[in-house]
Amino acid sequence: MLASLTLHLRPTHYDEIPMWLGRAAQAWFLDSLRQVNPVLSKTLHDGSALRPFTLSSLIPPTPPRGDLLQLSPHETYTLRLTTLHADVSRITLNALVERWLRGGITLHEQPFHVERIDPLETTTYQTLLQHGAQATESRIRLRFESPTVFHRTGGIPVAMPLPDLVFGSLLTRWNTFAPQRMAAEMQSLIRSGVRLEKAQTTRQTVTFERSRKGAETGFVGDAVFCVDDPLALSGVHALAAYAPYCGAGVRTTVGLGQVTLLEN
Repeated sequence: MLASLTLHLRPTHYDEIPMWLGRAAQAWFLDSLRQVNPVLSKTLHDGSALRPFTLSSLIPPTPPRGDLLQLSPHETYTLRLTTLHADVSRITLNALVERWLRGGITLHEQPFHVERIDPLETTTYQTLLQHGAQATESRIRLRFESPTVFHRTGGIPVAMPLPDLVFGSLLTRWNTFAPQRMAAEMQSLIRSGVRLEKAQTTRQTVTFERSRKGAETGFVGDAVFCVDDPLALSGVHALAAYAPYCGAGVRTTVGLGQVTLLEN
């Protein structure tokens, strides 16, 4: 089972904090897991493999100016969380949501009341496959809500929505967490059968200076992909429906690569 939640948060006081809180959000979620399942939290914290969740940074009601975010107890902020594995989804939905609603959360040493959590959406990998099997539209529109960047072999960053990188990233996550892997030829079908029809994107840099992790320059905006090979159609549509849950590119657990699937 996969789950997607949006937390609506209200600060307890005025303050000024860094604009990007992706790493603080990751630390909060792992600590929340630690309180109910220390073994799972440690496994996710220490592992170098892909992690079965994504997190946005703290999203203010209006776009901030500069590198600092002004907190106000009179405004509501949001934080988006998705889970990609049944165990993490169950713990989140059955244990953590109630704790957050009752006790609030803390990000970057800032306490927040949790006003509500919505929309609370769940799906399964099988449902996503069924969605793909029923798809007939050749065009797919994705919106990259937060900076998205891919690393080619050798660590070379690519800040463009190239089809093989976008859908290849989604395929890697699918085959890591789904109980049923996609066919071995899916990667080659993506390379030969999916093209970028148009993109309206801009570049945006996120800095991780506080944690000495440097910076990433990614792209945000909309992209339209066209599936030219009928053999790729169902799989690519399933991956596109998966994208809002799994994110795309690198560092999806600290706010990068947030994706929305748009209607044509």
